[in-house]
Amino acid sequence: APLSDARAMFQPADEPLYEAQPHEEEPEGIAVHVRVRPLNEYERSRGDHECVHCDPATQTVRFVTQPATGRGGGGGGVVKALRFDSAVSGSSQVDVFRTVRTQALLQDALQGYAVTVFAYGQTGSGKTFTISGDEADEPNSEEAPPWSDPGPSGLLPRTLGTLFATIAQWTREGRLSTCAVRASYLELYNEQINDLLNPDSTNLQLRAHAQTGVFVENLLQVDCESVADAMMVFAEGLRNRKVGSHLLNVDSTRSHCMMTLHLTALHGDGNASTGRLCFVDLAGSERVMESGQKGEGLKETAHINKSLFTLGNVISSLADPRRRAGHIPFRDSKLTRLLQESLGGHGRTLMLACCSPSSHHLDETLNRSEERRVGKECRSRW
Repeated sequence: APLSDARAMFQPADEPLYEAQPHEEEPEGIAVHVRVRPLNEYERSRGDHECVHCDPATQTVRFVTQPATGRGGGGGGVVKALRFDSAVSGSSQVDVFRTVRTQALLQDALQGYAVTVFAYGQTGSGKTFTISGDEADEPNSEEAPPWSDPGPSGLLPRTLGTLFATIAQWTREGRLSTCAVRASYLELYNEQINDLLNPDSTNLQLRAHAQTGVFVENLLQVDCESVADAMMVFAEGLRNRKVGSHLLNVDSTRSHCMMTLHLTALHGDGNASTGRLCFVDLAGSERVMESGQKGEGLKETAHINKSLFTLGNVISSLADPRRRAGHIPFRDSKLTRLLQESLGGHGRTLMLACCSPSSHHLDETLNRSEERRVGKECRSRW
């Protein structure tokens, strides 16, 4: 698999390749960053127009709910604007990596925080491309560090390269003595947890520990001594995940996928830390009338939509001061149980809200964006 051969792209250099980013005060709620992909060929052939526009300078996304009228568009148009932590448009993967401050998140994880990044959006909005990249493309062989490589690699493989480069740099500087990296990769398919690194290990059980929180029993964890090891874990998980096709997306992920890096570090000052870095590629919400799903695909869609509905309820509850102290429906779905510490705990959580710019999907895009905007108001209940 091309993704497993990434040594050239992610080889750490002998000298520091970037300046450590200054640590800014993190927002109390979930950090919500929006990515709007370009129109695809099918949307262009259908005559769709772009109705979602980003303004990176003001971190604002504008939704044109009524097109401009008159010659040259001089009739104005109805616009609704929502502000997020950042707003990025286009197909540049490196822009996304830089905008969401991935290097700062890595530093948090190495210092003992639980960091979660999850991609959220309707089917076909670009979530898997944003997280994983384009499997059809070979890794860039130029000597560019992973955080500036212009190729199609997604946020997760870029982060793997940056992680090992950071560990090497901190070790040279004396900030780290050792750092053990272990990786796991699971999918939630039809409310059943499967191990993507051990396909025979299915229907795994969720357990809870008083100190470490929710965990998946018997989930395989692989020791990764190099970026090549971590990339092989990543590629193995991609090969084993459930993928299907429907009218809205020819390469649709049919399960929620979660790759987690467990970091056990001994720092130069003698202190130890245990951090976690988790990437979640959520399956996209679907409208059955448009996707045309039947049979097993219809069952998959029902489970996907139900778990995403529960996730929305949890986020809304945590964002509402009146509901936050009461019952939060984490147990209504295995997805929200898996994300319980990320949503309501003390870690760092970043939501990548992926959007289609198409006028055909405007109502769905606007509704989902308003839900994501609520995520910025989430607060820990503990």
